[in-house]
Amino acid sequence: MTLSDQTALHSPCRIHMLRLKPGEDLKVGLQQFARTSRMNAAIILTCAGSLKQYNLRFANQKEGKMCPASGYPELIVGRK
Repeated sequence: MTLSDQTALHSPCRIHMLRLKPGEDLKVGLQQFARTSRMNAAIILTCAGSLKQYNLRFANQKEGKMCPASGYPELIVGRK
């Protein structure tokens, strides 16, 4: 299939911005925001922040590892 054979799909989307306060749990905050906003599906396009502890799991691993952070490691997620 070439690019000229493809049909572009368009769908309306809503963009939400959320700021969690220091000490708030990331997963709990996202779940609560999704629930109160009545979201059925969502995608995180980008984020930035710092964490006190985190669970690091690589894509090819079944289990992750809980890592306590020394200082305030930054979390920056985005697409190159």
